[in-house]
Amino acid sequence: ANAADSVPIEIGYVIGGSKGANYQIDTENSTVSFTGRITPKEVRITPASVTREYDGTPLTSSDYTAVGFINNNGIATITMTEESTITDVGHVFNNVSRYTLLENTIATNYTIITEEDTGVLEITPKTVQIPASGTALHYSGMHIAAPIESSHWYVADTTDERTTVSAEAIGEYQVVLKLVGNHDEVYNVIWSDFSHGIQVIDWSIISTQLNHNRFELTAHEFPYEGIPYDNILTYVPSYSGIDYVEYDPSTGIGDYRIIYPDDNIDAGDKTVRVVGMNGYAGSSLEYEYIIQKRQITINAPMNQMYLYDGQPHTPVYSYSGVLDSDLVSGGVSFVLTNGDKVDYKNGGYTSILTLTGEKAGNYLVPETSINWSIERRIAYIAAESNWGTESSDPVTDNKYRVVGILEDDLSIFHISVEGSQNGVGSTSNVVVCDVLDEDRANNYEIHLINGTLIMTCSANDISYISTSVETER
Repeated sequence: ANAADSVPIEIGYVIGGSKGANYQIDTENSTVSFTGRITPKEVRITPASVTREYDGTPLTSSDYTAVGFINNNGIATITMTEESTITDVGHVFNNVSRYTLLENTIATNYTIITEEDTGVLEITPKTVQIPASGTALHYSGMHIAAPIESSHWYVADTTDERTTVSAEAIGEYQVVLKLVGNHDEVYNVIWSDFSHGIQVIDWSIISTQLNHNRFELTAHEFPYEGIPYDNILTYVPSYSGIDYVEYDPSTGIGDYRIIYPDDNIDAGDKTVRVVGMNGYAGSSLEYEYIIQKRQITINAPMNQMYLYDGQPHTPVYSYSGVLDSDLVSGGVSFVLTNGDKVDYKNGGYTSILTLTGEKAGNYLVPETSINWSIERRIAYIAAESNWGTESSDPVTDNKYRVVGILEDDLSIFHISVEGSQNGVGSTSNVVVCDVLDEDRANNYEIHLINGTLIMTCSANDISYISTSVETER
C-alpha cells in the first residue's frame, strides 16, 4: 500500500462467457507473476498572504494550505523562514523553512513541494484621522480640556502661541497639532489642510443649560398677605457636581439670576424664572406657584330696624380677614347697594354687601344680603282747648302742639285749628293737617287730637272748667 520501487504482482484468470463452464484452467501452469511500482503522491504547501495597516509591531503568519494529503495524513508543525516577517511599510515573501508530519503520515508516500514566493506579507501605511474642527463643548464652570484624543501619532504643539489645550470661559480656541515619528515613510495622513506635518484645530466652549433640579420652591401655594413673595425659590447645592453662583451685578460674576414676576403680591398664578448668566447665558428655567385669595368672614344681624329720624341709615355688619394695610391704603372698601336711604319706601330693604377696590380681587367674599327697614315715626298734633263765660266773646283758640315731627320736616305739613263756641256749651277745637309733600310725609304716622272749647253760664263754673282744660292739655 505504501510507495515502493519493487512491488510483486500476481495475476489470476477467470474464464467467462456462456461457454466458460466448458473449460478448466490449469492453475499450475497458468500463474503469471511480475514486479510493479507505487510512486509517492504529490502534495503542495502554499503559505498564506496577509496585508495589515502599520501599527509598529512585526507581521508574521504561519497559516498555509496543503493540498494532496489523504486518509487524515498531513502537516504537524510548520516554521517560516527568518525573512518571513515585516514591521515597517512594505512587503516580503512568506516562505516555509521547515515542517514536521503527523505520526500517521509516512514521508515516503508523498512528494511534498513548498511553494516559494507565493505567500506575501504586506504592511500598508497607517491612516491617521486628525480631529475635525468646530467641536463645541458646554460650559461647566471648570477648566475643560480641548477635544483632542490622545494619540501617539500626533501631539499638541504647546510651543505654538495659538495652542490652547484647556479653558474655562466661553469662547473660540485653537490647538496646533503636529505628527510624531517618521511620518514621511510611515503615515498616510488624510487631511486636506495638513501641510508640513502641522494642523490647526478649532474648538470652542459654548453656554450650557442650568439644571432644573438645582432650584426648588419652598411651597407651591401661598396666602395673600399684601407683601411680595421674593424669597420662595431656593438653590439646592450639589453634592457631586458643579455648584452655581448667584449673579452679582456689581462684579458681573455669577451663573444665574432669579427674576420674580412684577406682580408678586396679588393673588393669582405666578411664575418665577431663573435666567442663566455668563457661561449659562440663554438658559431659562420656570417654576410656577399660586398666591391664594384671602377668605373674608362677614357677620350681619338680620331684620334690622331703624326709626325714621331724617338721617341716612345703613345696616350694621362686622367682618374679619381683611388686611389693615388694604383698608388704610384704600385698596379695598365695603359697599352696600340699597344701603343709604332717608325716605320710607313702604317696606324693608335688602342690601347687598360687596367688596370693591384695586385689591378686592385678593379676597374671597361670601355673598351677603342684609334685610332691614326704616320704620315710620309716630307723631301727634294736638289742638289747644279753651273756655270762657256767657258774657264774653265767642270762645276760640287757634294754637296747637306738635310732638314727634322733626323740625326740618314741619314745612311739609300745613297745620290749622278750626273751632268756635257761642253760648253756653262746648264744641271741638278741630286740628287740620294738610300734607304738602306726600313722599316725605309717608315717613310719619300722624295722630290728630282735637281740643275742646267751653262756654259757661256763670263764673261759678270756672274752677271745674279750668281743671278740665288743663287736664286735657
